[in-house]
Amino acid sequence: MSSYRKKPSNPFVANGALPPDSPVYIDREADQELYQASHAGRLCYVFAPHDMGKSSLASRTAWKLKKEGAHTAIITLSGLDDSTSLEHLYLWLTKRLKAQLNFTTDPTTWWSQQNTPDLVERLKLFFKDVILTEIQGQIVIFIDEVNIRIKDLKFVKDLLMAIETLYRERDDQPALNRLTFVLLGVMTPDMLPEKIKRFIVTNGQSIAIDEFSRPAAQKLEQHLEAIHADKGAAIFDRVYYWTHGHPYLTQRLCQVITDIGDVHWDDERVDNTIQALFLSSASQINEPNIQAAEQLIDSSPHQRQLLKLYQRVLTNNRVSDDNDSQLQNRLKISGVVTSENGSLRVRNKIYEAVFDQAWLTAHQPTNWNRHLMITLILLMIVAIGATGFYTYQQHQKAIAAQELVDHFHTASSPEQEIASLAGLFNLSGHESKAKELFYQELSPEEQLNLFDLSSPENVGEELDTKKKNLYRDDHLINNDQNNTLLRAMTEPLNYLEYSHTLRSVELELEIKQWLRGREIYLTQGELSQAIQAYDTAIRIDENNPGLYFDRALTYAAQEKSELALADFITTLSLDDGWQESIQQAVLNDPNLYETLWANANAYRSLTGMVPTPTHTPTQTSTPTMTPSPTATFTPSPTTTPTPHPTETPTAIPIITEPTSTATSAPLYVPTATPALPTGQFTLLKPLSLTDPSYGVTTFEWTWTGDLPEDYGFEVRVWRDGNYQAGVHNAILDNQNGNIKEVGENHYQLTTDITDAAGVERQSGVYNWTVAVVQISPDYTDIGQQADAVQMRYAAPGPSGGGGGSKDEGGGGKSVGID
Repeated sequence: MSSYRKKPSNPFVANGALPPDSPVYIDREADQELYQASHAGRLCYVFAPHDMGKSSLASRTAWKLKKEGAHTAIITLSGLDDSTSLEHLYLWLTKRLKAQLNFTTDPTTWWSQQNTPDLVERLKLFFKDVILTEIQGQIVIFIDEVNIRIKDLKFVKDLLMAIETLYRERDDQPALNRLTFVLLGVMTPDMLPEKIKRFIVTNGQSIAIDEFSRPAAQKLEQHLEAIHADKGAAIFDRVYYWTHGHPYLTQRLCQVITDIGDVHWDDERVDNTIQALFLSSASQINEPNIQAAEQLIDSSPHQRQLLKLYQRVLTNNRVSDDNDSQLQNRLKISGVVTSENGSLRVRNKIYEAVFDQAWLTAHQPTNWNRHLMITLILLMIVAIGATGFYTYQQHQKAIAAQELVDHFHTASSPEQEIASLAGLFNLSGHESKAKELFYQELSPEEQLNLFDLSSPENVGEELDTKKKNLYRDDHLINNDQNNTLLRAMTEPLNYLEYSHTLRSVELELEIKQWLRGREIYLTQGELSQAIQAYDTAIRIDENNPGLYFDRALTYAAQEKSELALADFITTLSLDDGWQESIQQAVLNDPNLYETLWANANAYRSLTGMVPTPTHTPTQTSTPTMTPSPTATFTPSPTTTPTPHPTETPTAIPIITEPTSTATSAPLYVPTATPALPTGQFTLLKPLSLTDPSYGVTTFEWTWTGDLPEDYGFEVRVWRDGNYQAGVHNAILDNQNGNIKEVGENHYQLTTDITDAAGVERQSGVYNWTVAVVQISPDYTDIGQQADAVQMRYAAPGPSGGGGGSKDEGGGGKSVGID
């Protein structure tokens, strides 16, 4: 009679949450922290990479709370998308809550009986009037899978807004203290809308969830030992060597080893199993954990910067952990790297083998410029015989430039990046490419890193070359971020040996005096001291256009318009790249504008950039319902000098004094035309102060009138008390079809307002409107515009929550609706 040994059941789970009473569930610090915080009624959030055990943690904590008498529900948002109507999603949520909390009210009936059209308000009432009324005791609701992929869905934003409001109302409505929420997902707080982020970070408790420690994982080893007598410890040691306690990877390996059974296990066989599961080409395509991490990197709008950062981590360059860095947070939430002892490292050996140098190379964004460059080089080689040495020399430069660009993209240290940029600056005709790499491809923190050198003397000449070409650039307008960058540029100068070639002493003194003037101007200090600082810097370097531009702004603040305009002319003569900044400065300052046109012959190099006024203002008491004093100026898209303005008897500007009731506004009325467009505006979007713009903004409106060929629309954004300012080129956007008619009398413009004259990267509440303007033959404001409404803008930055990116990540099928 043959003996038969029944194969033990496999307790390991690699897909989905572990049962709360699973024999292989491993308690971590997060278990106790989440239990205590949720039991105390605190808002909690568990934001971590894919497959770190968040859902298992929620299930286990809910199970423990239930044993203590609490009522719990776990709502999973995976699979949500915008294909389901908003109201249907609200009903789905209420029905899921009923299924788990067992209250008696029918959600569908209750929902249909409510009169308020505000769905967020209706959801809050549901929590208060149904759940808290029918259920006694503590209620803890876990919202799982709050992931990057769905963070911008209106339903998700509404749900988070409702949760925030319910917590804010606790002081006035004590019953709300019985209702607790826990948020879990692949997310970081800075990826949430700014208002929600601030509330969660300020009032919520972050629960960090980490890998299994080796002692804590003893429970898993014991189960392997039960199957593989006397070999369980050795097998698990090798598993842990590869996974470093990563929950999913560890459970997956133990699950497969248990399923295979037999006794022939050693390190080599574990390694071969890992090769088959995670490291082969096929497994990397099919393994969901690998795919999820990869997608979070590839889908980022900052993919190139993420890969450069990961290159530094992979090559063992020390990267200090910075929780305020959005770039680092994105890389950490992918799961590929983690923080250890204040530095970033690759999370485990499996990821190190998968996300290696070959993977990095394969995932570099396609450089179409390089393909085009190679094609051009080949064409140039063919043409050498006809065009001679000059053409040959040019294509040699092109090859050298592309090599420097490639070296920059694959650099693993700041010193290598500095050398590449310096090489481009020294290669005649390719200076603009170096500036593009620095200002457009590097994030602000990466720009600063290029000057944070342990041994700057090793790249002294290259550093000096880069600095000289960057610090005078028109990108460096006066603001905190740019001044931090300028200040960083001076730091390595202290370590460079002085020479007439490097001019390190003069350069350091120049930048420090420049910064002193800027800081006085920004803080509205004694402006004469700012002028003195600029004068000192100009004596050191009379060829820095930024110094003259900043001194001009200070002269303008002192109402010394002639001196300001003279400095603007000097700025332009040194670098015409400052044209747009000068244009906006003149348009935003009535004194400068009036002085310019009163003495137009003396400022011909400036008049070509600024719209011509229609007439000299005349006082009138005609009231207007414009909400704030406004005067609109829009830049002309041409630099052709405009003739000196002439008066016409029909152009009568109206300037009125604002009052507290029917306020008057300074208004430039154009020359009368035979038939001006007439109609009515309705502004449609944006209308909410709770859903800010992060830069790229879609404006929508209706206009009931006709729009002759020579007329178009202009969108304007401004703060109370400031001048109205167009946020786009009204002439070109109308002529090029960028303002689209998306329905009958329904128009739309999408544009980036970040650097617009009325915004200039300053967060806050703004007014906006749309005006009908004449766009041909010249720009003219005809005084026809909508009543202004308000919008909110949130500036981008390392900790500002801006950036307008719609990052994607994760996956899932469409949500099931009950």
